[in-house]
Amino acid sequence: MNSSCDDKIRFSVVKMFEKLIDDKTLSLKIEKGIYNYVIRKSKEKNIKRFWSNKVFKDFYLTKIGSVYSNIKQNSYIENVKFLERIKNGEIDPEKIC
Repeated sequence: MNSSCDDKIRFSVVKMFEKLIDDKTLSLKIEKGIYNYVIRKSKEKNIKRFWSNKVFKDFYLTKIGSVYSNIKQNSYIENVKFLERIKNGEIDPEKIC
């Protein structure tokens, strides 16, 4: 993967989660869990793991959106206890997917 693009995309996602939950460490762990999930599933489905690959990038961004919508307490999903369950250790942020 192109590390500068990789860093830029992933950094912006961490910042987005950090703004939502006000916890940098937790935001990093959530993003890492999502990224690792997307990498693992991409390998299983023979998806090339490059940011320049639209399928891979869309898969990552879709998963980000899904998790973000579940964490955001006032989203249309109304999963109001999800963030609380992550913060209290009931859900491992690195295994969120």
